[in-house]
Order: sequence, then C-alpha cells, then structure tokens
Amino acid sequence: KPMLAKSDSHLPDDVTGLWGQPKIDGYRVLLHVRPKGAEPRVSAFTRRMNDVTESLPELEEISFPAGEYIFDAEVIGADGMYNTVSKRIGRKAENVERETEMHFAIFDMLVHAGEEIFEQAYRYRFKKLDSALISIDDDRIGRLPVFENPDEARDVGRKYEGLIWKDPDAPYEFDKRSTNWIKEKNTEETLDVEATDFIAGEGRLDGTLGKVKIASADGEPLGHTGSGFTDAMRDEVWENRDEYLGEPLEVSGEALDSQGSIRFPIFQRWRSDDGEADTFERIEEIMPST
Repeated sequence: KPMLAKSDSHLPDDVTGLWGQPKIDGYRVLLHVRPKGAEPRVSAFTRRMNDVTESLPELEEISFPAGEYIFDAEVIGADGMYNTVSKRIGRKAENVERETEMHFAIFDMLVHAGEEIFEQAYRYRFKKLDSALISIDDDRIGRLPVFENPDEARDVGRKYEGLIWKDPDAPYEFDKRSTNWIKEKNTEETLDVEATDFIAGEGRLDGTLGKVKIASADGEPLGHTGSGFTDAMRDEVWENRDEYLGEPLEVSGEALDSQGSIRFPIFQRWRSDDGEADTFERIEEIMPST
C-alpha cells in the first residue's frame, strides 16, 4: 500500500529544507510497468490494492519506457472534476466512457529500470523520475514539480488544494502515514468516516435518503450528515443501502462539539476504492474542538 501524509498539525514552524509539492484533488494509484515483449505492460492499483487497470484504457496508449518501473501518481480528469474520475475508476472495460480523458500526475517513483529505489532519498528518486519521464511524449503524463523555496511553494500551492511538504532526504515508507510527508491544505480540513446507518428523508426527500449516520474507524459515533448529496446520489444510496453500509466517505466539518460529533458535516464523496475511515484519535488530531 502507498505511503500517506500526516496532517498539518505536524508541520514545523520553519519549513526550510523541506520541498513543497502541489496537492491536487485526484485519485491515488500506483502504476506498475512491466516488460511484455517489445511493449511494456502497465497495471494500476488503488490505495486498497484493487486492480483498476481496465478502467484506464489511456494507459495502454501511452508509451512508457521499456523495463520495470513503479510510479506513484494521481489520476485527474481533463476537465479537472474529481467526480469524473471517481465515476470512471472501477468500471469494467466495456463500460468505460471516453468523453473525458484521464491524465496522470506522477510525483514519485519506487522502482526505476528494475532497480528498487524506495529506500533512497526522495531527491534521488525525484531525479530518477525525471530521467524516466523524459522519454514519454504524451500530454496525459506529467510530473508534479517541487519547490525548495517556501514562499514560492506557497504561492503555487494557493492555486491547488494546498501542498505536500516532503523531506528530500527521506525514504518511501509503504503503508504508513509518515511525517516524511506533511499536507498543508488551503481548504477546510476533511475527514474520512464510516457510514453506519441510513435515515429516510422527509417532505421533499420522502422515499429517498435523508441522512447518513457516521462514525470513526474504531466505532466512535460522529453524528450524521445530510448535506452535500445530489438527488441522484440520495436515490443511489437509498436503493443500495446494504452496499454502502460500512463504506468510507469523506466529509468536511467545522469542529468537534462537546459530545464528540462533527459540527456541520458536509458530504464530499464516497471513498470506497481509495480510502478508509480515520480513527477517532486522528480525527481529534486534525479537527479542532469547541
């Protein structure tokens, strides 16, 4: 499983020496490139290690370098909309619609030409990443830049979701939320929680979803969210409640109240394929209390 970033509560006051890299709202995948005769074969895996290769036929059309590589990347829609990506990921090949092309923003590399480099410093991996991507002549592949000057990094970060601050001398740590990467978001903090029950709507929402009861990964109740759902999503969830029960979803919120519930939680998206609920300890860490 890929490495994850710590919240900005771990960010030092002085970020001199760290590299700032834009944080984008994409869909995290690890791209495995393996030789297949004269042409490389590419597979894409989510944070939960689900194989979503057939959802991304663009990968077959991109000429990756020959040899064995593993890239860490975000899938982004050409229209810039996360929903476009989330609707694509997980579809079978015969159900993939290509109205919007998928692009791949690569920010790290773990294997280069068969050499395992994940234990090397990020500055070394980043240099190797440049050398691997220089041969790819395709607008659908790009590298996220890094900025060593903190002021320059924050100027750029304002155009995106924020920044991921990275220790250039640190290795890659699989399946770990590491202080080697620390996120600094421009938008309000979001949490990943778990759906524990569904409440029927009333009035205009009669016969469909009204609210979703939510909890942390370790079972602490966090209240419920009823805002942020489209009518289509309300119908989809209500008609498939058994499938959505226990699934992770992302919500934004203002704070934790005195009972430990999230104040004004607003649904952002389901994270079934690329996320998992946060523990209550982590929620307390990143969400202020009233």
